[in-house]
Amino acid sequence: MEEVKNRCRNHPNKRKNEETLMSMEMMKKVTIGAVGAAFILSAASAQAARSPANNPNVWDTIQTNGTAPFTFEGTSNLSQYGIPVNGCLLTLTGDVTILGSGDLEVEVTSGSVTAQSGSSSLCGSVTLSGFPWVATVPASDSQADADALDDVQGTFTGVSVYGLGSCGGDGTVDAVFNNNGATVSNSNPSYFQFNDSIGNCTIDGTVYVVDEDVDAY
Repeated sequence: MEEVKNRCRNHPNKRKNEETLMSMEMMKKVTIGAVGAAFILSAASAQAARSPANNPNVWDTIQTNGTAPFTFEGTSNLSQYGIPVNGCLLTLTGDVTILGSGDLEVEVTSGSVTAQSGSSSLCGSVTLSGFPWVATVPASDSQADADALDDVQGTFTGVSVYGLGSCGGDGTVDAVFNNNGATVSNSNPSYFQFNDSIGNCTIDGTVYVVDEDVDAY
């Protein structure tokens, strides 16, 4: 009788069934783990939304981990009469406020164009003036995205640029602003992107806020 029992214990079909049950149990655990991970990620995504909440068609708030005025810097390519002035360091300093009308105002109070490593030797000949440059963005153009990650279009007025001569033009330059992240963080600083012409000059580049962050939504 004992021999029969041993044969039953060691029967290949019994071992196969045990292995199948173990495999199913492992798959069950993996499935439960995957569902739990998805739930956690979903909750984290929901928590990433802005606080206070971002409401479309209204400027709710300005958040910063620093203090105004804010300085933005980045590499920009310029040209005048078709002559390239590439790799220049463009620096702009200013502030952003929500007006009593509900519109957002971006004011650039100073700026410069300088040479940097690898840039054109003509960068130092470019001067900026006409400050303050002002861009007013109506509440209707505020971000609709819950995390306020939409591009915001604006037009600066009062812009004057002198390179190989006066650029001329009507003094307006279009720009795009982006918060570059759902939280105020130095690792994802906000930025302005330029790709426009002013008179006989063109500008193409991106400037990021330096050593701090400022978000508007």
